[in-house]
Amino acid sequence: MTIQSLKIQREKLREPIFIVACGRSGTTLLINILGKHKNIYSIPWETFFFRDIKPKVYTLCNKFEREKDFDNLTLSILTIFLYYPEAKIITIFRDPRATYCSWKYSDFFKNSFVRDILVFILVWITAHKTSKKLLKRIPTQFYSLRYEALINRPEIEIKNLCAFLDEEFDEAMSDTSVIHSSFKHGISYEGFSKESMGRWKKLLNEGEILLIELLTKKHRNELNYPDSEVKITLLNIVKIFFVVIKAFFQAVFIVLNKLIFKYRFYIDQTIYEFQGLLKRFNS
Repeated sequence: MTIQSLKIQREKLREPIFIVACGRSGTTLLINILGKHKNIYSIPWETFFFRDIKPKVYTLCNKFEREKDFDNLTLSILTIFLYYPEAKIITIFRDPRATYCSWKYSDFFKNSFVRDILVFILVWITAHKTSKKLLKRIPTQFYSLRYEALINRPEIEIKNLCAFLDEEFDEAMSDTSVIHSSFKHGISYEGFSKESMGRWKKLLNEGEILLIELLTKKHRNELNYPDSEVKITLLNIVKIFFVVIKAFFQAVFIVLNKLIFKYRFYIDQTIYEFQGLLKRFNS
């Protein structure tokens, strides 16, 4: 039995493509579209590489006396360009109300900060501001599109995307199932479903809708997402107040949970030693 060594022909490989976006913005659909192209191999699910190494990064940072505040999205993109200077970056935006609705009802984000509406709004705004900066700095390597445009006119948007990637349009890219969608487990939407675009109007309450609209108005206007028909009334202001209060206590609960999980080992060890002392004392 002989073992043959594989020789990688690096000169035949094109620059890698990275999709960076606020979660639940249509990244799964975009991955499936690109994966249909004969020249592109797509990883079928997010790797969460930067998220997974974050604890190790924080542990390392704690050894130094310096500020650790940074923009995660910007850091991720800068890290990508450090290792892949010729990489192509694609970002996709979605109506913040629809995005939050998907975050709120997704089992994937259960017991996570992203269910906190205030955290979500901050993440969505940060993603938009970061993308604007990068689009100005590296326009030939950074591409932005809207989820709604992709759903309403898929062929036009996909052709524009292919032009950015210097690839010929592949007819197979227009025939895509939204598999792995975690809004409803086990359901595969054939083609480009418009159902998800208006779902938030039924599932979000007036307080949630108004809070998102008030805090994202400037950025929504830049992306052509108009206000809803929900009006600012005394009753709705009260609803906003309760939404904020709920978000605050939800954040506190999640922080406490994370702290308990983080120090669980030390707590368990202390309990074990205490039980040992009790046994020795009783004997």
